[in-house]
Amino acid sequence: MKIKKDYWLLFISLAGWLAILLLLPEMPDSIPMHWNINGEVDRWGSKINMLWLGLLPAVIWALMTWMPKIDPKKANYEKFGSSYRIMRAAIVLFMIAVNWLTVIKVLYDSTNIVLFIKIFLGMLFTALGNLLIRIRPNWFTGIKTPWTLADPVIWKKTHRLGGYLMFFSGILFIFSAVFLPDKSGFWIPITVLLGGMFYSIIYSAVLWKKLHKDGTAGNSEN
Repeated sequence: MKIKKDYWLLFISLAGWLAILLLLPEMPDSIPMHWNINGEVDRWGSKINMLWLGLLPAVIWALMTWMPKIDPKKANYEKFGSSYRIMRAAIVLFMIAVNWLTVIKVLYDSTNIVLFIKIFLGMLFTALGNLLIRIRPNWFTGIKTPWTLADPVIWKKTHRLGGYLMFFSGILFIFSAVFLPDKSGFWIPITVLLGGMFYSIIYSAVLWKKLHKDGTAGNSEN
């Protein structure tokens, strides 16, 4: 099993961090680190926090590049290696985008950061929802419950359902960013996302009971 490392992701992650380092003198000593759903700052940090945040995309790249090597089910990555690479790229690029939204907000206060965060979240979840359907059993990504990990058939069916629900929540995030600027524009898609994940977990348990009611194992599938 060998998944391409996509060093270009590491390069742009570190280049982004270096750019943040160069811009640091232009930033105020107190930097907004988190905004509530109304776009109001509810947590502040120092310039050092900004540097740590800037390194996060590179750390995520390193972890997601290293984890398949120690996964007991690493042989399965051959079946969804391209999807895993896209997933890694989507998450790293999302974090880079969040970093630069923060930088732009700090330097140019007129930016509507909540609007862009919703849109970027929507893009991320639509991408991950589409990829979730293709993920095969492993210990690091996907909907990992005792039932999905025990039965590849349940894994596949649960991830198909969870993928569709995550994709739909992503569409809702984008829609709400444009058409629902108030609090409901956040709570509606996040409720669908969390509710969908909870429902997928329950679905895997119910499916296990249905397929294994006679005590026999499900169909074997790697």
